[in-house]
Amino acid sequence: MKGKILWLVVSCSMVALLIASSCGAPAQTEEKPAQEIKGQVTQPTQTKAAEPTAQPKATTTPVLGAKPLYGGTLRAIWSPTEPQSWDPADAMWYTNPVTSFYFETLLIGDLDKGPRGTNETGFGSFDWVADEHTTGMLAERWELPDTKTIIFRLRKGVYWQERRPVMSAREMVAEDVVYSYLRYANDPRRTVSTRPWIDSANVTAPDKYTVVFKTNYFNGDWMNSLGWGYYRQVYPKELVNAGIKDWRNAVGTGPFILSDYVTASSLSFVKNPNYWGTTVIGGTTYKLPFVDRFEWPIVPDESTRLAALKTGKVDQVLSTSWKYEATLDKEAPSLIKKWIPAVSFPMMGFRTDKAPFTDIRVRQALNMAIDRKAMIDSLSGGHGAILNAPFSIAWPETLYTSLEKLPESVRQLFEYNPEKARKLLAEAGYPNGFKTTIDTQNTAAAVDRNSMVAAYWKAIGVEAELKPREYATLLSIMMGHKQEGILETGKAHGTPISILSIMGEDGVWNAAVYWPTEFKDKRIAAGETFDMVERNSKLKALNVELIKSAAYVWLPTTDFINYWWPWVKNYYGEYSVGAAIPAPYYARIWLDLDLRQQMTGRR
Repeated sequence: MKGKILWLVVSCSMVALLIASSCGAPAQTEEKPAQEIKGQVTQPTQTKAAEPTAQPKATTTPVLGAKPLYGGTLRAIWSPTEPQSWDPADAMWYTNPVTSFYFETLLIGDLDKGPRGTNETGFGSFDWVADEHTTGMLAERWELPDTKTIIFRLRKGVYWQERRPVMSAREMVAEDVVYSYLRYANDPRRTVSTRPWIDSANVTAPDKYTVVFKTNYFNGDWMNSLGWGYYRQVYPKELVNAGIKDWRNAVGTGPFILSDYVTASSLSFVKNPNYWGTTVIGGTTYKLPFVDRFEWPIVPDESTRLAALKTGKVDQVLSTSWKYEATLDKEAPSLIKKWIPAVSFPMMGFRTDKAPFTDIRVRQALNMAIDRKAMIDSLSGGHGAILNAPFSIAWPETLYTSLEKLPESVRQLFEYNPEKARKLLAEAGYPNGFKTTIDTQNTAAAVDRNSMVAAYWKAIGVEAELKPREYATLLSIMMGHKQEGILETGKAHGTPISILSIMGEDGVWNAAVYWPTEFKDKRIAAGETFDMVERNSKLKALNVELIKSAAYVWLPTTDFINYWWPWVKNYYGEYSVGAAIPAPYYARIWLDLDLRQQMTGRR
């Protein structure tokens, strides 16, 4: 009982601290607001030197010769969501970011290929990493001797954290990987996605540091499915035996150790002193992590989060709404920011198996009747992308086709042309329009967005009745194909192969009830293509084909902002380096504690 009372006191104290943060601001030098350069890290421009520690000029690469510092507590809010599970086998996506501080995966995004290094990618995706931007984590290297064999060679000298009475420290070995994979793969909730590709008997550990997967066919998503994807964390059998669902038992191989969790308040992690990971900065190798503690406040209210940010009570807040940019520029001009394109997208699926949506001219007309630029200006303050679906604008050009590079017949779907829309409706036999429905989520943002779309359609004679639904109800309608006319929902980008399944009978997110056999066959063939360059070329073409079908309306997306203070060093705006995995870059951040104390009075 005493423990529960103490947790309540700590929780209330944290909320009180964050609310009180709005009463004062850290001392700052006189600066100009950070520039609005989307996709780049921007530092404020100094107008007078009032700090003993000079700040670097705007840069997206490490400053050569900069010497990292150890120590301090990093307070950052990656997401305001409460942990939902500590067990990867529960198949809840939010387990990934929370446990990434102590659980690790076989593969991970190569941060040295991001903005801190070669800048081949910004790591702005939520849950996807390109094959060419992937590196080993628990696996030191991997081999594909043929199209049906994947071999992982594990790092030696990686140890499980000691947590009594759960387990003593011991080396992580191949049997741990096999156990973790099979425990997930054999769970009744997930077997549908794993059994067709790999049978349980075909995952083996021939020696202490080797794991072999024998597959039934080649899967182009293998790096996601085995390496850095959702629910692919590696954990010891001892943890499961002790109770993996209890956070107090948490143990892993990662850079941090979970030390405390206060419901509706915060997560706390301490440095793993025996972590295997290192990083090279300025030609010198450093042991990770740099900070002694990582604290993750759980603050659902965005205004409260930003009050804590602008007063320096937290060091970093990610996924911030554009609505707060002007206020933060004015009240906390020293903040560094990076614009990130939306990591998910709203999509409207037409009921293509029923009239009037069986006619592509009707679907084309409704696409052309929408002024997407006006929607961005009205709903996103001008900060958004017209085409960020189904493939992500953050993906490389080997996959993503920009709006201006689409064929004319496809590009016209995104051009506001109500006159042509009316003509197409007339040609399809609907000169006076028709009536339909839009099933949508009952959030304010979804209702506002769909109300605007309905207004555009009304202008060409199509009356669409909004039917706001609870999210669970909306998903049930979509999965059961029970919508009357149109269904609008949101979807994370996922992987290039998985996102294309929204046009197939095997696709859970097929809101358009559209599954042409030829497209499905080509999608499967592309996913089983061994050569990466050829596979990406096929997937890129299928993305354009999916857009051309006009089975969906791809609505514009809203950009968001990652913010952090100048004392947060060696961070360059990355969002995730796997399937919702932030911990690797947090392990590489160090703090200029003198600068933080000077600006906030807090060390």
